[in-house]
Amino acid sequence: MPKWLPILSEDAMLTRNDLIREYRNRAGSLPALVLVYALIVGTMALTAMTIV
Repeated sequence: MPKWLPILSEDAMLTRNDLIREYRNRAGSLPALVLVYALIVGTMALTAMTIV
């Protein structure tokens, strides 16, 4: 094994359940996604109306 590759102990490695839990904790919510989408589409519409 190369020297630059760190050796992880069993404690440091995440289990499948830990990975799923981390993914769900960091995942965004649907209302936040809809809000960002609405802001982008609204900005595009306002820009189009000012150009035309």
